[in-house]
Amino acid sequence: DGPNGPAMVFEQRYASELNFICYEGPHALIAWLAGIGIGVWVVGACLLISYLCFHSIEKRGLWHPLTRRRFGYFIIGLEPSFW
Repeated sequence: DGPNGPAMVFEQRYASELNFICYEGPHALIAWLAGIGIGVWVVGACLLISYLCFHSIEKRGLWHPLTRRRFGYFIIGLEPSFW
């Protein structure tokens, strides 16, 4: 109980099954796996783009037309003058 009476407890529930409380019981495992999957997807995509970009720069050079065409957004957008 709080100073103004009974404390309110909020629970998130699954919309189509109101007896199912989110982030508890079996849903906790699903939520953790989904969070890990999203994290791997985001970090993996960034690492893959970085690897391909730097590999192309090492192989062809920064201002080679193929490098600029494929990765120009990342190269030009990451220059300090654009921060």
